Formats: sequence, structure tokens, C-alpha cells
Amino acid sequence: METFRALHIEGHLFFVTATIVDWVRILKKKQYRDIVLNSLKWLHTNN
Repeated sequence: METFRALHIEGHLFFVTATIVDWVRILKKKQYRDIVLNSLKWLHTNN
């Protein structure tokens, strides 16, 4: 399984960052989990 894919488009800079804030478990609540998963699905489909 590929864990990292570089995206190279001339003239553009892309990066992804993540951080833990007060150890909040964002994936535990469906509301937040759906936001994260839908964003990742969109990136996968449109990349």
C-alpha cells in the first residue's frame, strides 16, 4: 500500500500537515470523522 504520493505541478506548491491538539480524538466523533474521510476521498479521486 502506498503511503505517500508526491504531486508535482509546475508553479504550484502542495503540502499536508497534521498536529495533535490537546489529544482530541477527532476520528471518534462521526461528524469530524466524516469531514476527514470525505476530504481524503476527494483528494484520492481528484489527484
